Formats: sequence, C-alpha cells, structure tokens
Amino acid sequence: MLPHRMFFRPSRDIPNASYIEMVSILMAGKLPIVIVALTIIMLAGFSLSARLDWVIVGLTATILALLSMRFAMIGKFRREMSAGGLSIAPARTWERRYRAVVWPYAALLGLLNFRITTTGDLLAHMLVIAEIFGFCAGLVTRTSVRPKFCAGALMLAAIPTSAGFLTVAANAADGRSGFAYLAVASLIATYSVSSLESVSYLYRTILAQLTAKQQLAGLARLDPLTALPNRILMFEQLEALLHASKTSEELVALHLIDLDGFKGVNDRYGHPTGDAVLKLVGDRLGKILRAGDIAARLGGDEFAVIQVGLRSYREAEMLGHRIVRALGEAYPAQEHAIFIGASCGIALGPVDARTADLLVERADQALYAAKRAGRGKVHFWKSDIEPPAVAA
Repeated sequence: MLPHRMFFRPSRDIPNASYIEMVSILMAGKLPIVIVALTIIMLAGFSLSARLDWVIVGLTATILALLSMRFAMIGKFRREMSAGGLSIAPARTWERRYRAVVWPYAALLGLLNFRITTTGDLLAHMLVIAEIFGFCAGLVTRTSVRPKFCAGALMLAAIPTSAGFLTVAANAADGRSGFAYLAVASLIATYSVSSLESVSYLYRTILAQLTAKQQLAGLARLDPLTALPNRILMFEQLEALLHASKTSEELVALHLIDLDGFKGVNDRYGHPTGDAVLKLVGDRLGKILRAGDIAARLGGDEFAVIQVGLRSYREAEMLGHRIVRALGEAYPAQEHAIFIGASCGIALGPVDARTADLLVERADQALYAAKRAGRGKVHFWKSDIEPPAVAA
C-alpha cells in the first residue's frame, strides 16, 4: 500500500477485530488530556497576564470544555468496554464521537496559537512554539492508528499556528527578525507535513501487528486437523449462547460425541488414516447442522455440537440420532471401507445448567451413560425426567 493511500482507505477495509482494537487505542489515556489542559491554561494565562484579550479567553474556555468532554468520553468508553466488550458498529460510533470533539479542539488550538502569536510578545511566541511541537508529537504518537483522523487534526492545529508566525514575519521591524519568524513558520509547516510519513509507518506497523495477533488468536481457537472450533472456542461460544438464552424462550443443546471403535482404526491402518477419518467426521457434522449450529473438536476422538434455537428437547433428540447415523456410515480410506460408531450425550441449557462448565459436565455424564448402554446410543442428562418443552 502506498503511504498516501491509507489516508483515504475506508475503515471497512480493515478486519473488524483490528479496527475495534485501533479504536480502543485511540480512546486510551486520560493523562495526556490533563497535561494538554494544563499547558493551555499556562499558555493562555501567560498571554493574558500581559493584557486582557477576550478572544483568548473565549478560545481557551471552549478548548477546555472540549477537553472535558473528551475526558468524560474516554471514561464512558472504558465502562462500556468493561461491561461487555465492543462490537464493530459501536466502535465506528465511538470513533465518530471522538473525531467530533478532537477536530474542533485542534482547530481552536490553532486559532488560539494564531491569536497569541499575532498579539503577544517574544516570550509568548516561545511558549507557542513549545506547545505546538509537543501537541503534534503527541498526536502522531497516540492517533496514528487512524491516519485520516490524525492528519486532519494535525493540519487543523499546525496551519493556523504557522500562519500566525508568517503574519509576524511579514510585520517584523527588521529583516533578521522577519527571517527568524519565517523560519519558525516554515519549520512548523515542514515538520507537520513530514510527520505524515511517521504516521504512515506507525499505522502500517500497528495494523500488521494487530492483524498477526488476530490471526494467531484465531488459530489458537481452531483445531488444526479439522479446522473446527477447539475446546477453548467452543466454551466461549457456549457461554455466550447460554447468556443470550436468559432473555429468550429458546433452548441450547450441547451434544458431546465420542467415536466408538476409533482406536482400532489407528492400530490397524495407522495414524494418517485415523486423521483422514477424523476430518471426514468434521465434514459430516458440518453437513447435517443447520445455520447457527456449531460443531467443534474437543480433542482425540471427541467432538461436540451446539444446537441453538430449540423449542423442545425432541429437536435435540432428533439431531442426536442424525449425528449417530451419519457418523456410523462407512469411511473410505486406503481402498477399504472403515466402520466406526458414535455415542452422544446431551444436556440442555438453561434447563439442565446455566453455565458452560456445568452444561459440559452434565453432557459428559450423559455421554458416559450412553456408552455404558452400548454403541450408537443417544442419552440425555437425567433422561428419565423429560425436560420441559418450551412453549411454541
């Protein structure tokens, strides 16, 4: 990607997980806001100590109000993150809110610098120079994750400041002073534009790191053999579905599946053939499930299916029998027809349990009962007591 193109790249081109983390980076840190506020107060106070200027008073008051809004916004954002994380739509909303505060703040800061520069003395000019370089450096460091946002704020603050020093240069009493102010104006403009290269580099580096992090996180939650969710991801998905079921009239069924006779496949045909059979098991589970249902491999020859949107336990029973039948069909391997079976234990949430750990434990107990009853059985937890059907 060419550096300038990222300033026009839509955020929708960025992977959602990476974009959400970028917004979280953008919204991090209250201390810089406090430091900026104190700097503005010092700068304006010093200028006003020489003479009262109501334009400077108004600009300063407005900037401090925007900084207060930004401070409160970050606090609210952190509370929302702590309450339940952040999805893509709220993340876009938070970025728009942040931009709606910071861009006006940057523009007003540029106007404040212009006013102080064109009406102040040499000492005030020194403070303005220190403030604008500090502001731009902090802005690049903190907001490079959103290049367009960063570049806009940078230009809104730097251009009026540079214009202020150009105005002073044009009205300078002597050539030497005029040259000095012209040099300051040029340096502010040059460093502001050249810092976009740093923004580009930081953005590309952070995006690459976040993308790699998300890919690794995804791989850590997938079974490498079947590409199904592994135990970690299955638990996360089950916990989320059980949480959602608290406000729904629908059931969530957990099917734990153990392959009958699979050890003999490895012993007779070897582990490569056993791996091929496990892949076929994953494929078959995927083909018989409805949209929204989830298949997972928990390890070895143990699989799981999360069935959602149930109105009655009979729907879980029907799927359990379909699973057992599908996995009991022949598996072609090495010019042989390999036959194995499957046993299935089922527990229903929130009827049997309201947490993922307990639901897994009870489905495992049901699976143990199914295996004791013989191969190819489907068994519910507490199957002698029919779970209450949910009203249609």
